[in-house]
Amino acid sequence: MTQLHALVLSLGHTVTPGLLIPWLIGVNVVWIVILAAYGPHFQQVAGFQLLDLQNAFRAPQRITFTEALRQVSLYSPEARALYWPFFILDNIMPQLAFSSFAVLWAHLLKGVPTNAAQWFLHSPLLLLPLGVGFFDWFENLGYILAMHTASPRTRHAAMFAALTAKWIKAACLLPTFILTVPIVMLAVWY
Repeated sequence: MTQLHALVLSLGHTVTPGLLIPWLIGVNVVWIVILAAYGPHFQQVAGFQLLDLQNAFRAPQRITFTEALRQVSLYSPEARALYWPFFILDNIMPQLAFSSFAVLWAHLLKGVPTNAAQWFLHSPLLLLPLGVGFFDWFENLGYILAMHTASPRTRHAAMFAALTAKWIKAACLLPTFILTVPIVMLAVWY
């Protein structure tokens, strides 16, 4: 993790805001557009919204373990095949989008002379945005395995792992958005 931390710090010190901010905005906008287009198409083919897009925090989109297993068991061969392109994109785009937040934080905090800012730069919290993409990988792998395995035991374990990773991903996602606001404010202040 120290090499990853060093890489984020290095990128934060070398990448200019003129490149970083348009990149961060662009990657996030592109991903939102892809989700907005792909999600309804998948739902039309599968009869269900993508498991990845079924938010665990809001009803009526709340997905339970039992409901997720039921949905996967009802996927047609076309729906299973259609999930693969999404799987590939969903293993790339969140990493690009959320690693950009870590680099932005490093860039913004490098000029803040407070002890708290310097502590944050050198703490594992700087890598919190990377957790979104990291746990998204486990979520995606769990869904794919649950969709394509014949063993009920493996399907249950894979779905449990996927939904657990989904919750951990959410636990990284929300603080990433929340912490970005005070970090930007600190950078503007100093």
